[in-house]
Amino acid sequence: MTTALPLDSNDVLPDIEHHFRVTAGPGAGKTHWLAKHIRHVARTSDRMTPCSRIGAISYTNVAVRELLRRLGPTANVVDSSTIHSFLFRNLVRPHLHLLKTADGSDLVAHNLVETHGEHFPSHGHLEAWLRTRGKGQMLIAARKQQLESLMGRLRALTIRVDPAGQPFFVPCKIEPRDKPFQDLLRPESLLDYKQRYWATGTIDHEDVLYFAHRLMGEHSALRRFMSARFPYLFMDEFQDTLPVQAAIVRWLAEAGTVVGVIGDPEQAIFGFIDASPLHFQSFALGGHRTYAIRGNRRSTASIVNFLNRVRTDGLKQHAARSDGGPNPVVYAGSLTDALAHARATTSSPSGMLVLARKHDGVVRARQAGVGASSDPWPSIEHADGSRCRFLNCVAAASDLAQRGLFDLSIQRLVQGLSSRRGFRDPLIYAGTVDMVARRSVSLSILELLVGRRDDMLPLSVLDVYGLLQARVPTSLYGLRLKAAKAGGSFHTLASRCRYGDLILSLRATADEAGMIRTIHQAKGAEAPAVFLALDEKAIDHIVAPTGGDEEQRITYVALSRARDELYIHCPDSRRLPEFASLGLTTVQLAEAAAVAGPAKPRRKAKVPVGSPC
Repeated sequence: MTTALPLDSNDVLPDIEHHFRVTAGPGAGKTHWLAKHIRHVARTSDRMTPCSRIGAISYTNVAVRELLRRLGPTANVVDSSTIHSFLFRNLVRPHLHLLKTADGSDLVAHNLVETHGEHFPSHGHLEAWLRTRGKGQMLIAARKQQLESLMGRLRALTIRVDPAGQPFFVPCKIEPRDKPFQDLLRPESLLDYKQRYWATGTIDHEDVLYFAHRLMGEHSALRRFMSARFPYLFMDEFQDTLPVQAAIVRWLAEAGTVVGVIGDPEQAIFGFIDASPLHFQSFALGGHRTYAIRGNRRSTASIVNFLNRVRTDGLKQHAARSDGGPNPVVYAGSLTDALAHARATTSSPSGMLVLARKHDGVVRARQAGVGASSDPWPSIEHADGSRCRFLNCVAAASDLAQRGLFDLSIQRLVQGLSSRRGFRDPLIYAGTVDMVARRSVSLSILELLVGRRDDMLPLSVLDVYGLLQARVPTSLYGLRLKAAKAGGSFHTLASRCRYGDLILSLRATADEAGMIRTIHQAKGAEAPAVFLALDEKAIDHIVAPTGGDEEQRITYVALSRARDELYIHCPDSRRLPEFASLGLTTVQLAEAAAVAGPAKPRRKAKVPVGSPC
């Protein structure tokens, strides 16, 4: 294995014309170093032309914005975005018409493609696909669980590359219970499923990777064109890169692009979509050099020392900060009481990031002290997929606006409610649609969501749907929202479900997630205070860490988000002494209640009912 050359986050590489791989742990200052290196390249390179740009790929749009902010005026020569947005804008959208089917027809209705997003199974496409595949019996009520399982698999597809270099779709995971419909999850069947959406100009994030790989694989001239456009390409968080993405990067390097990748194999946590720390560790281009940044600029010395004990690959970070900081605190017992005590104790109650391994843990943390019901989204999707998508868009936009992210809120509504072809079901409109009309409708709906948010939270979903029905026609003449049929599945379910529960149970992307989120959604984030709700299996990740385990890495990522204060909830009080033996501060919740008393009203008032933060 090549020995990594030491690198400080304030260093620059004198030779900018070689490929490189930088290993940097959490808080190492990767963004700081990358911004400095990009400015250096822009200033000294003789390969940049008025038409060329430096490509900079980050994991989230929030990270993209932070990089652009640090670049200052240099941002004018940088194309910085997520990998999906980068490939869609520069490769897929301009050249999608080149992809053909076996009979020479267009693979995708490219003239209708406007953007890409998450995949929501359409009941119309799903029904037609199932009947074509001889699986129409899955649509009957008795097969409800099978259909829900299938839809879950279809929402989470990834891309692999076969030995011949051809990309294909596969589910992120397959379980024994999928056996009754396993033939539907074969690549040729999934391609048939995907093509039904492509015929209407609807594509998702994974489609972008599929199209990009096919375009560069089938049209080598595009590799040279992209390399000329981007003589330098730098990718952050490369440990979570898929093989299909790495293949695209290799093609660009072969065509002349200088490629630099930055990452940390100990933070590789997306194995369920085929990302692996080995992809980063084994990624090598001709003449590449390997570097390592060993400092931690983010966390206090006490947190860095704790992280070094949990880390399993041998990399030991040193704290760049001079302050030692408070000891990490471990609670045992009730999650509700632990959160209340931590929020009453921390110096940053409004800035505390609460993390859980899975979405149901996020829901429990959001509902702590609220007493809401279980996640209603799967039932709503089964009752009416189109209305589920509509409500998901509305709820996400409302939540984003509540946190001041109005640009993302409007973008979510514009893309979720409409496309170039028109407004999406259950909206009905017979006229032609342009961007002015789409934004006008989105702004009108957002005005309702923001202005009456507190009034809407305790209402039923059906009541809120009725408010939207009344608002929609006022935003654009001739536009209406389909009425819910009395006695129908959606009508019955929506009348029993509280709108606030939809907000509490909302599944969000990394960009959309609030201050209570899954660990995966927190990738790349940091906060002055972090509260981690451990599950029982994760206790050993701290008291007895073992290498080569993705779940171990997931826990490590969560712990490393903290800047100043770290709080951990241990669900098994019998194991609290094991944390104490590590030198951590431990608190039994019965004792905590006596010391802290009930949660202070002024702290609780900052968390309105229904808010995820």
